Amino acid sequence: MISLARLEKGMTESLSAAFIRAEAVRYNGDPRPERWREHEDATGHIRAHLMQESLLINRAVTPELDRMVESVCKRLRLPRENVEAVVRASPEINARCFSLGQQGCVIEFASALVELLTAEELAFVAGHEMGHWLLGHHQVSPPSGDSIEGHIGERAKEISADRM
Repeated sequence: MISLARLEKGMTESLSAAFIRAEAVRYNGDPRPERWREHEDATGHIRAHLMQESLLINRAVTPELDRMVESVCKRLRLPRENVEAVVRASPEINARCFSLGQQGCVIEFASALVELLTAEELAFVAGHEMGHWLLGHHQVSPPSGDSIEGHIGERAKEISADRM
């Protein structure tokens, strides 16, 4: 289990608590990151690219989507300022989470997904993606090759994220 002492000193208490609560729902077999590795150079580029290629979800432009993201953050007791969300024009039925380190993440929804799902279904997807970030799944490299262990580990990550 991740302890408060191991978390970043600059992190807010409520954000630290959200990481600890996430550990309580981690599925058996879901690999834990040994420690968080920060990639500040990549973080700036990822965020800049997402903001250029997507529509930022906010109260002024997308009030319903913003309320949904805010509601999920509140349910997870995760500070809203640590989660950004965007909609990317795409025919894919997909959502992804990009880590900005321990300080935040960006959830990307494909526009086709937003058009297809109800607000409740989108909230589930948002919570699932936030779960991947809180559980540090981007920090754990999948095993190379096409092994049964690798598939079991990936499935365990998905179950943990669903529990969020």
